[in-house]
Amino acid sequence: MVKILTMCKPSLLTIPVELIQCINEELNIEDTKQLRLTCKHFAETLSGSIFHTLSINITPETREKSLLQLSSLAGVADLSNEHDHPAQWEARILRILSLPNVSYASVGESADLEEIKHIEDEIRVCLLKAIASLKGIQEVSWVHDRLDREWASLAVLEALKGLPNLRKFHVVTSHCSLPVPFTSLKSLQAISFEAPMGDCIDSGKAMFDNLAKAISVFGPTGQLTSLDVSHKWHSFPSYGQNESIHSLFKYYPQGAAPMRLRHLGLKACFVTLDEAILPHLASLNSLKLSEIKDDYRIQDALPASSTSSHSSSDIEGIWTALTKAGIQLKEITTDFVTSSFLTYLSSYSGLRKLHISGPGGFDDNQSSDIMAQRFFGQALRPHAQSLEDFQIKAHYSGFWCFDEQNVSALSELTNLRNLGLRIISSQLWEKRHFKKKAAQAKPDTIELLLDTVVTHMPRLQALSISLATPAYRRGAKCGSSTPALDARLERQMIQNVGMYRAPPSCRYLPHWLQRACMHLIVSKQLVATRVPMLQVCCGMRVHSPKLRKGKARENEQGSFGKEA
Repeated sequence: MVKILTMCKPSLLTIPVELIQCINEELNIEDTKQLRLTCKHFAETLSGSIFHTLSINITPETREKSLLQLSSLAGVADLSNEHDHPAQWEARILRILSLPNVSYASVGESADLEEIKHIEDEIRVCLLKAIASLKGIQEVSWVHDRLDREWASLAVLEALKGLPNLRKFHVVTSHCSLPVPFTSLKSLQAISFEAPMGDCIDSGKAMFDNLAKAISVFGPTGQLTSLDVSHKWHSFPSYGQNESIHSLFKYYPQGAAPMRLRHLGLKACFVTLDEAILPHLASLNSLKLSEIKDDYRIQDALPASSTSSHSSSDIEGIWTALTKAGIQLKEITTDFVTSSFLTYLSSYSGLRKLHISGPGGFDDNQSSDIMAQRFFGQALRPHAQSLEDFQIKAHYSGFWCFDEQNVSALSELTNLRNLGLRIISSQLWEKRHFKKKAAQAKPDTIELLLDTVVTHMPRLQALSISLATPAYRRGAKCGSSTPALDARLERQMIQNVGMYRAPPSCRYLPHWLQRACMHLIVSKQLVATRVPMLQVCCGMRVHSPKLRKGKARENEQGSFGKEA
């Protein structure tokens, strides 16, 4: 007896789940929602994509829709409800943007006090239950608005306490009068905190104090590994808001094991690394420093009682201390460059991410250019083979921008995946220069940059180009901005990208490189997306089509999806 085996024709229901997810990546969020509604198999497969990121943004215009969405989630908390909402376990990120502020203006002048109270009570119950039902949430981002009602903030805080898998908490509370009790969030591993300012100075100090208490509780156990702190003391020096890195450890128990920080971000705080702080940074991989200022600039404005031994920053000493401690960072973001910083970079290899903004610390162009030459000539080379993300956002024209003399150093960064540089406007060619190309003394800076990228950076996925401010504007306080000229130069940059032709030496490329794609951004405008590298390297022109404006996929996922 011979058995005849027949092969079933493949269909969307029989292909592996991984292939369905790959197809889903090519769809926009609305198409994904419709595909999920076709059958139970797709509903289960695509729920993670639809409900991965949720947002709560209750405004007068969206109050009714948002209330329906919250009611749907709040029903999960009802024990009598036999059906779970897919977002209960599929949602991973929650963004809280605007909480309800019910008033006569938002409801209508015809509404009475009882109607407003009824709406508030309804939202209060739904808001608490809805957030508490999201048991799979791992990250919460909360931007507190000055119009948010206190009862709504209390409901959010109460709900966050019951989220068992909450690992990351980002809070922006510039106008919050309600300090966040970080210690009540038992499973936190990463805290990102921007301190209050303006009319909430006292609350800001209480918030900073709560953060210090959380560090004393979660730090010794090794649970808390990431800190991002921004304290806006520099905007209000008369209040004496001179918080420092030492203030974060003022409650840390003596004799306890030091923290095992992996990431540390500090903005507008005093920073001095000494024997009290360095043990907590022994495992540090990522450091982000911005607006770190010396105390002499504000000391005269501070009351005498506010000054202390830690009310200062040793900017040079930061990198010297890291060098002596043998702490080798993998990721660095900074807006100031010093001699000790370049010495630190030269002392080891293996840096993967380097972002430099400004850079600050220079009073004239000459000192800035000397430091830039040392950076590209010595400090950058030990990390040439390990760097994957490299960006320099130079404020002013000079050697920190892309230039002929930097090509040699940049050509060694063969493993880059993300590159961002500023260019000098005077080195941009105009149309008349292209007609007499052989007569030009220097090549077009756009052409030279793209040649460098195409020839030496086969793994590059994103390239960002923008203009630097002319060096003669350094130190100018007013009257230096010329929007019309800047707009014309930006248009010229885009035109030069469109006229680019790759050198003949790049005609033949490996097959795997032909499949690569690159995102090209010029002055914050997406000029080319998913442009095959083959198109660039085979002497073809790089087109710059006008793209249809629309929300990014990750932003589209911010709304609650429909139930299947």
